[in-house]
Amino acid sequence: VAWRYMGVHGLLFLVGGTWLAVEAYRRLPFVRAAARSLRPSLREFTRLGLLTVPTGLVLAVLALWGALHVIGG
Repeated sequence: VAWRYMGVHGLLFLVGGTWLAVEAYRRLPFVRAAARSLRPSLREFTRLGLLTVPTGLVLAVLALWGALHVIGG
């Protein structure tokens, strides 16, 4: 039913990606329930964060540095 997708700016499904956002928002309670059952322990969360965040930052800086040298800025 099209009226379910009406938003402040008109029909939401006409704008790319917003239809998916509406559908995801509707299913949010189910997503929350599933996420609660899959929640990692604090120890595992911290360990994964300490492994991924510095690695991601280093890779991002290297990518920016490489792009700067390729572009020649």
